[in-house]
Amino acid sequence: MTDLTNCSDCGGIVGTNEQFCSHCGATLSTADVGPEDEGEDAVPTTLSVSVGGETIAIEDGTAIDDQLRQLLRDGGRHDQAKWIDDGHLVFQRGDDGFTLSTHGDNLTRLNGDRVRPGESVPVEVGDEIEVSGFLRLTVEQ
Repeated sequence: MTDLTNCSDCGGIVGTNEQFCSHCGATLSTADVGPEDEGEDAVPTTLSVSVGGETIAIEDGTAIDDQLRQLLRDGGRHDQAKWIDDGHLVFQRGDDGFTLSTHGDNLTRLNGDRVRPGESVPVEVGDEIEVSGFLRLTVEQ
């Protein structure tokens, strides 16, 4: 099966490996291939984490400590909110995907492995993040 895209000149449907549009004859460039045609290896621009039935959107440079503390307070767990440090979890988007770094002194684990303060580790959809020993997050698309 051939991946399809639209010709930038006439809008006709063409194969992504074609050099010329079969409808209007225009020369097709790699710019005619949209982000949806980049394949499964394309790095997503956003992620999300789910925790306690809530979803938090993640973009490049997102720190989610405030959102986590608020979720705990809203759930009546005020005493646990103090265990989420400023900059506890920060997500960065790079060429190879998203990374997680922790700047908090409290325990953080990714899929059971400890993430030390200042360390950056890659995260993927399906990963589980444990924060301060009591809060579990799941990375989603």
